[in-house]
Amino acid sequence: MINVFRADQAEFDVRRGISEIFAEGFTQWLGFFSKDPKRIAAAFAHIFVLDQFYVALYKGQVVGMAACTDGTSLSVKLDKKELRKHLGFYRGTMAGIFLKKEFETPFVHPSPAVGSIEFVGTAAEFRGKALLRK
Repeated sequence: MINVFRADQAEFDVRRGISEIFAEGFTQWLGFFSKDPKRIAAAFAHIFVLDQFYVALYKGQVVGMAACTDGTSLSVKLDKKELRKHLGFYRGTMAGIFLKKEFETPFVHPSPAVGSIEFVGTAAEFRGKALLRK
C-alpha cells in the first residue's frame, strides 16, 4: 500500500528520496551542471521546502513526490554554498544564478482561489504500476 504524507510529517527524512526522483526527472534539463544523476540528487537535496511537498511512500521508500503551493509560498529554496559544494565553484555558482529565476520566482498576482502543483515525479521503477493507496 502507498501512503501519502506531507513531507515534513513523514516518519523519516525524505529529502534523499525526493532528490533522487528529482534527479531522475530533471537531469536532462540540468545536464549542463552534471550528467550524473547521483551528483544532481546530492546537489539539489537541500532545496525542497518540506512543508510544501507531499510524498508517496511504499515500504519505507519515497516513490512519488509533488509540491503543492498557494502561489505565495515557494516550494524550493536554493543555497549557493550547497550547489558549489556538490557541483564545483563554477557550475555551482552558475546553477545558483540561472536556477534562482527559474525556481524561486513567485507568482506576480497570486489569486487566493488558485494553487500551484510543481515538481511532480515518480521513481522510475514505480511508473506505470498500479499500487493501492491506503
